[in-house]
Amino acid sequence: MILSFELLGLMVMKMNRAMFKWDKRVCRRSTKQLKAHYLLCDSERGWEECSIINVNAANEGMGIKFHTREKIDAGTTIFFKIFIYGELEPINIKGIVKWSKKEGQGFIGGVKLAGEKHRLAKLA
Repeated sequence: MILSFELLGLMVMKMNRAMFKWDKRVCRRSTKQLKAHYLLCDSERGWEECSIINVNAANEGMGIKFHTREKIDAGTTIFFKIFIYGELEPINIKGIVKWSKKEGQGFIGGVKLAGEKHRLAKLA
């Protein structure tokens, strides 16, 4: 099959557009599986288990995606104890739930984190 330069150029342009759409994220996202516990600000239950699925480092702050057994409403203040391999103590972090949806047997959610950058850097 012989391709003309015009057709080849068109194909490259389409590929570049697709790559730029996919690649236009300014932040760094890393997939992680970290053990964690969370506490809801308005809850009287105490610490619950969850897992951190990925960590998102962006110009406007850091966020995490987490998995839990219960749905947590957007806007909820949440506290995490995140256990990182090699650290003696868990990292304590506060955040705001931005979204939550059903997935499989549980729920996944996104949290925008608040805290000192040097503590959050251990997550990235």
